[in-house]
Amino acid sequence: MRKAFLSALVGILLAAASQAGVTYTATVYVHHDLGGSTDTSKVTVWIDSGKAKAEYVETTLPGVEPGDYLLTLDGGSTVSLVKPGEKTVSPCKIEGVFGILTRQGRALQGLFSRQVEQVEAKLLEQGEGEPVAGQPTVRHKLQLSYLTRRSTPRGEIVTSTVIQQEVWTVEGLEAGPPASWPVPVPLRLPEEELQAAWTPVAAQIKGLPVKAITVRTVTTSEGQERVVEGRFEVLELAVTEIPEAVFAVPDGFQAGEFRANMFSDPTLRIKRPPR
Repeated sequence: MRKAFLSALVGILLAAASQAGVTYTATVYVHHDLGGSTDTSKVTVWIDSGKAKAEYVETTLPGVEPGDYLLTLDGGSTVSLVKPGEKTVSPCKIEGVFGILTRQGRALQGLFSRQVEQVEAKLLEQGEGEPVAGQPTVRHKLQLSYLTRRSTPRGEIVTSTVIQQEVWTVEGLEAGPPASWPVPVPLRLPEEELQAAWTPVAAQIKGLPVKAITVRTVTTSEGQERVVEGRFEVLELAVTEIPEAVFAVPDGFQAGEFRANMFSDPTLRIKRPPR
C-alpha cells in the first residue's frame, strides 16, 4: 500500500514537472578530518530550465550570510554569489566534488608538474533506495580512483585518490540543467582525463538527485591519509511554476568580489556555529 501510494505521488509530480520547475529545501554538510572542521548549510533552492538559485537560510560558510544566494542562468556554467545586504553580485566557482565556494579564476593546481595515472570509474551498485523527502528513489553507488604523481623540489610525491559517491534520485523528475544545486550531483571534475572516465558512468544516473553522500580518501605513498566527507539531502520538495522574478537580480546591485577565497577550505580555519 505504501509503495503504491509513493508511486502514485511521484506520478503526479512527474506530470506537473513537464510544465514547471522544482523547488526544495536541503541541507549541505562538508567535513574534513584534517583540522576537524565542518561546514553546514541549509538552503532553499529553485531550478527551472537552465536557471537555479540557492538561498542560504543558515550557513557556516565564510563570506556567506543568511539571505545570500548562489545564482546561475546558464545551467551552472557561470555562478554568482548575490549579497542583498551589500547589494553586490560576485562571480565565483563551485568546486565540483563537495560544492565548496572559491573565487572565480582561483587556481591551486599547476604549482608543480602533475601526472594522473590508472584512472578507473565504475558503477558499484544500483537499486531501490529509501524514500527521501517523501519520494521513492533509486540508489546509485559510484567510484572513481586514480594515482597522482607530483614533482616537487623535495622529490616526487605519489598519492592515491578514491572518491565514492552514493546518489539517491527521483527518476523521471528533472528540472535542470543543473541537475542539482548548489552541490554538483553527480560530481564534476576539473581534470579532463578524470571527467572523461567519469562522464559515461555518471550518465547512468537518471532523475533528480535528492540525496548524496560523497567520501574522498587521499593516501600518500608514506601511508598518510586524508578523508573529506560531504552530504546533501533534500528535506522538502515541490514541483511548481517558478516566476522569472525569482532569478532576477534587483536593480541597483553592483559588481563585487567573493572575499572568502583564502579560507574556503575548512581545514584552514576554526569551526564556528551557524548564523
